[in-house]
Amino acid sequence: MRTTCLLAISLVVTACSDKSTEPAPASGAPASTGGAASGVRPAGSQRRPAQPSRPKRQAEPSIMKSYHAERCYIGLVALKFAQGAVDKSLGKDRPGPKVPDLGTPEVKSGNPAFVYQRLARVCNAAGSSDKPAHEELDKALDAAVEVGPPLGQALVDAADYYGKKEHEKDKFEKGRELHKTMKAAFEKLDAVTKQVGDALAAYKTAFPSKWEAAPAQKSQAAIDKALAAFELLAQGKDAADVEKALADVTTATAEIEAAVKALKGDAYGAFMPKALTTFVEKAKVAATEKTPGTLALAAGAMENVLEAQNNAYKRDISGYVEPSDGPMRDPHHGMK
Repeated sequence: MRTTCLLAISLVVTACSDKSTEPAPASGAPASTGGAASGVRPAGSQRRPAQPSRPKRQAEPSIMKSYHAERCYIGLVALKFAQGAVDKSLGKDRPGPKVPDLGTPEVKSGNPAFVYQRLARVCNAAGSSDKPAHEELDKALDAAVEVGPPLGQALVDAADYYGKKEHEKDKFEKGRELHKTMKAAFEKLDAVTKQVGDALAAYKTAFPSKWEAAPAQKSQAAIDKALAAFELLAQGKDAADVEKALADVTTATAEIEAAVKALKGDAYGAFMPKALTTFVEKAKVAATEKTPGTLALAAGAMENVLEAQNNAYKRDISGYVEPSDGPMRDPHHGMK
C-alpha cells in the first residue's frame, strides 16, 4: 500500500439557501394584514438574512475534482480493512460452512456494511469529474470506479445475506457468488489504490490549492495532520504513535478556534472543529482496538473532515453568514 499519498484537499459542496419568497400583491390590491396565509411572521421572530443568489466568487473546478478524488482514495484504503477481515476469516476457503467476517462495525440498526458502500461510492463522483483534465488521474479514477463501488455494494449484499441467515436456506449458494465478486475486486484493490494515490500526488503538483485567509490556512494545516494520523492507522502503527499524531490534530483544531474567535459566523470555525474532534475520537478507538470495523469508522470520520472543509469553503465563497441565533447545518448531511 502506498504510504505517502494522503494529502489534504479542500472540497466543494452546494450551500443551501434559507430565503423564503412571497408573491407581490397585484397592482392596486390591498396587502394582507393577518392570518397564516398573509406571510406575516409571528411577533418576536426573526427572518434569516438572505443568502446571496450568486457566490462572491466561483468555486475552483480543480478543488472540486481534488475533493472527490481524495475521498475516493480514502474509500479504497478503507476497503482494505474489509479485505483483511475476509481473508483472515476464510483463508483460501470459500464460504460454507464458514461464514466470512466482513469487517463491519457494530451498529444499532441498518446494514453494518453500509459504511464501506458509502466510502466507496464516492469514486463514482470522482470518476465523473472531468475538469480540469489530468490524464494520469482520470485513468486512475476510471479504474477506481470499476473496483470500489461494486465492491462496496457486494459487501452490503453479503452483510444483508448473512444477517438474514439466508445461507442456512440455500446452503451458501448466493454467498459463494458474492464471494467471487468480492475476491475479484480484492485482487485489483492494491493496484488501483496505488494508482489513484500516485495520480493524486501528480495532480496536486499540477493544480495546487492556495489559501489566503487565516481560517482556511489553519483548516488546511489541521487536515494535513488528520490525514497523517489516518495514514498511521492504515499502516497498523502502534497506538502510541497514532495518539501522538492525534494530539497534533487537537492542537491544530484549537488553532482554528483561536483564528476565528473574533470572526462572527466564520464558516471554517462553524464546520471544522466538530468534524476534527469526531475524527480524533474515532481514530483513538481504532488505534486501540485495531478492528476492521473501528478502522472503517475512522475512515468515515476522515471523509467527514474533508466534507466539512468543503462545506466551509463553499459557505465562505458564497458570502453567507449564519445568524448567531440559528443552528449551523450538519456538515455531514446525516451521514455518521
